Amino acid sequence: MRSYIDVAKELPVPTEAQTREFAEYVTGAHSWYKHLAAHAYAPFYFFLDPNAGRSMVHVSEGEVTFVDRTDASEKFHYTWQTTESYRRRFGFWNYDAAYGRSFQFSGEGGMVDTAGAGQRILAPDEAWLEVPENLTEAGTALVSSLIYSPSWRADASDLARRESEARNSFAFLSPRDGLRSDLEYIEKLIGTLPGNIAEPLRALRSLWMDEGFQREKADAHRAQNEMYRKAFASDLPFDEVIDPETSSAMHAETKEAWEKTASRRQERILMEPTLAAIDRERERQVAGMRAAMNRFVEMLHPKRSH
Repeated sequence: MRSYIDVAKELPVPTEAQTREFAEYVTGAHSWYKHLAAHAYAPFYFFLDPNAGRSMVHVSEGEVTFVDRTDASEKFHYTWQTTESYRRRFGFWNYDAAYGRSFQFSGEGGMVDTAGAGQRILAPDEAWLEVPENLTEAGTALVSSLIYSPSWRADASDLARRESEARNSFAFLSPRDGLRSDLEYIEKLIGTLPGNIAEPLRALRSLWMDEGFQREKADAHRAQNEMYRKAFASDLPFDEVIDPETSSAMHAETKEAWEKTASRRQERILMEPTLAAIDRERERQVAGMRAAMNRFVEMLHPKRSH
């Protein structure tokens, strides 16, 4: 019986470009900010898989097969792509990280399962083969929610979008009108984070605690808050109490008013170092994923020339 190493060695060695692009793909494969913590690292396992980029299908009780993805009409997720596209971009790279949400649906000759098979492969002879422990260890990278990168990141040049991304991947919010619960949460979070991120965030928190900041933010949002207070005080649907056009206009006016305040200008100044620190941490973790994949290949092909 052949081993995982026998099968994996027959696969084409991924190119540097495929390894680099796969690492970037993984950062946005799930909304990691929903599943991982900002202050703790979780293991992601990278390995080569002859069925990478194919759909895992339960064709009967206890029987699983893999089929190529070819029909774009069956697209079920923003990361969906054909097998041909996947192989061109990433080669035979696969990964296991049991933190994102998975589901099953009917299609492609059976029940398609997005969960994956874990750290094992289905060999051409229909035998399940486990990735050896030493290869698993070599292909392990540690990441946090800061790894998350949505598909529009490359176009996220403006501060508002960068802040939005940080609020997702970092799981912190600029306090809403100085709510004490937000400030207390941020204080607890700061104590768990790497120093290069905690320090600029601590400066932001000091600003958010300032009475002048809280007062100016509350003033800028007063009309919008009053609109919502009126809507929520009624048992009627929102659109019957507040006209959608009125609501949209109020949001736009509030944003414009807030952006013009001295408090918001100071917040933008202090936000930049925090976002830069998050970007550096993300880059470090992406480099760690690439390094894990390179270690895996080097251990699988120890005599391969570099």
